Amino acid sequence: MWFDGAPHQGQCEGCTTTAWHVKDAVYLNALGVSFAVLTSGRWDKVASYVEFMGYAQPWYSVRGVDVPVGGDRVFLTYSTTGRGNEPVNGSSACST
Repeated sequence: MWFDGAPHQGQCEGCTTTAWHVKDAVYLNALGVSFAVLTSGRWDKVASYVEFMGYAQPWYSVRGVDVPVGGDRVFLTYSTTGRGNEPVNGSSACST
């Protein structure tokens, strides 16, 4: 999710906390799986945001890319267009 024209502080409020929980993907890499964050933002804006936030995992802009992104061996495991990814955070998960 990306908000064109918004400053760094206004981008991906829920995604930001989730991205911080993925410090590395060593376990996935050991299984032959790559991890990346995909965004619909323009790359020139996304690149400065990723640098500003200090993210270590790879980010890619898919703006203007036809679906399926990446071909037949790419699996979209989670997607959101608004708030809603907080349940995957260990620090904000609630028990019922």
